[in-house]
Amino acid sequence: GKNRSSALEYVNEAYLDAFYQEWRAPKKNLKKADGKGGKTYANTVWREIGVLLKFRTWTLMKDPNFVLSRLLIFVLQALVFATFWANREKNISGLVDTIAVLFAMPISLSLPFGLFIPELFNQRAAFIREQHEGCYRTFSYCVSVLVTEFSMVGVGSILYTLIIYFALGTFPMTVSSFFFFMLNTWVIALNSVLFANLATNLSKSMEIALL
Repeated sequence: GKNRSSALEYVNEAYLDAFYQEWRAPKKNLKKADGKGGKTYANTVWREIGVLLKFRTWTLMKDPNFVLSRLLIFVLQALVFATFWANREKNISGLVDTIAVLFAMPISLSLPFGLFIPELFNQRAAFIREQHEGCYRTFSYCVSVLVTEFSMVGVGSILYTLIIYFALGTFPMTVSSFFFFMLNTWVIALNSVLFANLATNLSKSMEIALL
């Protein structure tokens, strides 16, 4: 726990320092955030997204704790289902077991993502500080978060589908059916992790977000 917290602090400080170096450089063409005298930003939206992807998303992708914590959820869940419901026969009993697994999938892929809320709170503190400094727009940050989660959930969904789809033995062995199952897994997991981000940013405290 202590090592994980230190790693997150290091990641936050690393890309925060990089941001400050970017924004300390001479700027041209300062643009208003709106036409009513709001905040001014030194870069365009696309430039901000590029910097965030480089110094936030890429830094997180190189953090083994971040990557493994996200992917292990998919692998462990799939292994649990594969262990208890492997090699089902294509009969009524196998059909019932397959339906049970399909009904359990949304719950099993939703609840574990609540474990990321403490980590997301640490990231929220850095976001608030940087956004108040005028480093980037909120929209740019949201896009970087979406790209990060899209990538991690996409890889996790592939691992999940590869394990459970062939282990049960009752799913149609066609390419279209395989990718349809993977798409459903991806949508459920992405919805869950984005909801965890939403709960984190709308809640006043970590305890409320965890509820």
